[in-house]
Amino acid sequence: MGMMNLARRRPGRVVFHCVLVFFLMSMVIGGIVAMPKATSAAVAIPFNTRSIWNQPIPANPALVSNSSQMIQNLTSTPDRSQIILPGVHQYWSVPVYETDASTPRYTVTDMYGYSVSNVPIPNGVLLDPTSDSKIVLIDRTVSPARAYSFWAFERSGSGYTAGSTGWGDITTNGDGIHNFDGGRWGGRATGWNYLGGLITPDEIRQGHIDHALVMSVDPAIVSPTGVWPAMQADGYSSSSDALREGGRIQLDPSIDVNSLNLTPGGKVIARALQVYGAWMGDTGGSTAIYAQEFLKPGTNGAPTLDQSPWQGLLDGSDLNNFPVNRLRVVQANESDFYVNNSWAPSTVATPTPTATNTPAPTATPQPGTATPTPTPSIAPFSGNLLTNPGFEGGVISPWRSWQGSVSITNDARSGTAAGKVTYVGGTTAGMFSVDDGPPGQVANPPSGTTYNGSVWVKGLGSSVGKTVRLVMRASNSTAEYETRSSDLVLSSGWQQLSATHTIANTGMTGLDIYVVQFGAGAGDALVVDDFSVSNASSSIATPTPTPSPAPSPSPTPTPASSPSPTPSPTASPSPSVTPTPGVNLLSNPGFESGISPWASWQGKISLSSDAHSGSRSASVAFVSGSTPPTYTIGNGPPGEVTDPPVGARYEATAWVKGAGSSIGKQVRLVIRDSKGNTQHETAGPWVALSSGWQQISVTHTISKAGMTGLDIYVVQTKAAGSDSFLVDDLSLYRK
Repeated sequence: MGMMNLARRRPGRVVFHCVLVFFLMSMVIGGIVAMPKATSAAVAIPFNTRSIWNQPIPANPALVSNSSQMIQNLTSTPDRSQIILPGVHQYWSVPVYETDASTPRYTVTDMYGYSVSNVPIPNGVLLDPTSDSKIVLIDRTVSPARAYSFWAFERSGSGYTAGSTGWGDITTNGDGIHNFDGGRWGGRATGWNYLGGLITPDEIRQGHIDHALVMSVDPAIVSPTGVWPAMQADGYSSSSDALREGGRIQLDPSIDVNSLNLTPGGKVIARALQVYGAWMGDTGGSTAIYAQEFLKPGTNGAPTLDQSPWQGLLDGSDLNNFPVNRLRVVQANESDFYVNNSWAPSTVATPTPTATNTPAPTATPQPGTATPTPTPSIAPFSGNLLTNPGFEGGVISPWRSWQGSVSITNDARSGTAAGKVTYVGGTTAGMFSVDDGPPGQVANPPSGTTYNGSVWVKGLGSSVGKTVRLVMRASNSTAEYETRSSDLVLSSGWQQLSATHTIANTGMTGLDIYVVQFGAGAGDALVVDDFSVSNASSSIATPTPTPSPAPSPSPTPTPASSPSPTPSPTASPSPSVTPTPGVNLLSNPGFESGISPWASWQGKISLSSDAHSGSRSASVAFVSGSTPPTYTIGNGPPGEVTDPPVGARYEATAWVKGAGSSIGKQVRLVIRDSKGNTQHETAGPWVALSSGWQQISVTHTISKAGMTGLDIYVVQTKAAGSDSFLVDDLSLYRK
C-alpha cells in the first residue's frame, strides 16, 4: 500500500494507448555488470482499442448526478486539491521491466496461497524500496503477450513472493481490466493491472498521451463500494457524495489547455484528462496521477530513484496550478466499451490530440519536484555547519536567489533579521529559490555521511497559500544528487521545513541547501530564517528505527497506566467475523469518553479541549523511563482486534499536533500484531510535529498465522524535558 504520504497502495494497470516497448539494459562498466534498468523506447498500444484505457470520452458525456459534490471533496483541503505525480521524482509508483527468452523463470506465490508459474524475473532486478514494492514484468515470449503485475513483491530465499499477483493480456484481445492465472488481483485496489494508465517519458516527449490515466485520492472521501469497472474498493467514507473507485474523471473539455498556468508537460497531461480522462483506481494519502518509475543502484547497491529519464520532461511540480475544481465525474456504462458483448477490435477513431507545447530537454536545473509520500522531516541536530544562517547584522552572503532577489527584513523568527526573497521571474516560469550554492558551504562531504537540514519559512502577500519545499543537494562539476522535503503550503505564520540527505557517491565536492517556491507570480515573496545543516553521523545519536511501546524482555509499564487495557466489548470484532469495511475498529478513538483504553509508555495521558474534532483530545506528556528518548500512546498489546487472520490488511490513521518543545520533533504511527512475546510491526513515515493538526497513517498486513491481537501506537523521538503532543481521531480499518 502506500503513499501516505502518498499515493500509496496497489498500482494500477497502464493501458496506455501509447505504451512503451521496454527493454532492459545490461552494461558492463569497469568490469561491473550494471543492474537491469526499466527503460522506455518506442510508444506502442497495448489492449483492445475499446478497452477502458484506450476509448476516448465522447462529446457531451452524461455526468453522474452528484459530480459537483464529489469534486468539491477534492478541493476541501490543500493536499487533496494538489495533484502529484508519483514516479517522476519519488517512489510509490511502478517500475516496468521488459523480459525475453533468456530471462530466468520463477513461481511466485502470494499471501493468499495463489501461485503464478513461469514468471520471468531478470537477474539483479531492482525492487521498489517502499512497503508497496510494486512491479510490472512484460513477457512477449508467450501468447498472448502479458504484463505480470505484483504488489508487495519481494525476494524470499532463492525465489520471490508477493502480496497480490496477476497478469493481464496486453495484446489486442486484452480488455485492460481482467487478470488471469489464479491471481487475486492485478495490484491496484480496484483489481486492475499496474500497467494501466501509467504515463511514460516518451509520451511527454512526443507531446500527447493517447490513453486514459489512473488516479488515486484520499480514502477518507472514497466510498467502500466501487462501480464498474472496479472489482473492489477500499475507501471508507459513508457520505453519499463520496467518490467511487472505478469512476471516470475528466477535465472540463471547454478549457483551453494552452491558457493554463502549467508546464509544457503538465499541459500534455491536462489534455489527456480532457480526451481520455482518468480512472479512479486506488486510494492514498494524496491526489495522484501515476507515471512510470525508474530505479538505479544506490549506496551499497540498494535501489534508489533514477530521475534522469524525466529530465526536461516532468519534475513533479507540473500540476501545481492544475484547476482541480474544473474536474467532473463522467457516467461510465459497460455497454460503451463492448462490441457484440466482446472486446473485438473496433473502428473507433483515435482523436487527434490538440497541440500542446512539447517540452524540450533543458540544461537549466529544475529546483525539485513534488513528493507524494512525505519524506520524514528531521528536526535539526546540534552543530550547525552553515555561516550566517539567520541573516543577522543585515548580512545576505552567502545566500543568493535564482529568479528572485534577497533582501533583509526585521520580520525575524529569532534574532533581529531574516531574509526576504522576492520573485523577479526568468526563463523558468513559476519558480524562485534562495540557496547557498552549489557548491555550498559543506566542502567534500564524505560518502555515506548523513546530513540533516532545516529552515523556517513564512509567506508574504500573494505567496500565502502557495507551495514551498526544502532541498539538499550534493554535487561535483559533473553531477548533482538531491533529497527533497515534503511540500508545505505557505501561511502567514512561521513553519519549519526539514530534510535528510545521505551522500551516496564518492567525489562530491560540496553540499548546499535551498528553498524553492512553486506557482510564483508577480508580487510573490517569502521570508526565511534559521537555516541549519548538521552532520547527523557525528551529532547526537539517532533513535532506533522502530521504537516499541512494549519494553523487552520484561515490560514495565508506567505506574499511572496499563499497557494492556481491557478492550471495550463493542470494539473487538468476533474472531470469526470479518470486520465490515468502513467501520472503525477502535473504541473511544476521539477521547470523548475519557482516556481508556489508551495508555502511555514513558509518558502520561491527560484530556485536552484542544481537539481536532469533537470536544476532546489526548495530551501525552513525556515522563522519561528506562529507554530514552521516546514515549508513546497506544492501546495494547494485545489491542482491540483479536485473532487477526493471516493475509488481512489493516490501515490506521491518527491526527497529531505538537506543543511547546515537541514542535519540530518527529512522530510516527505503528501497527503491531502479536502473540505473547512474538510481535510484528509496520511503522509509518516520520512526520515533524507542528503547531497545527496533521494526519499520520500506516498500513500493515498480517504475515503470520496464529496472532492473537492487533494494536496501534504513536511514538515521538528525541523526547526531553517538558515535551508533549496532542492526539485525536485515531482509526483502524480492515482493508
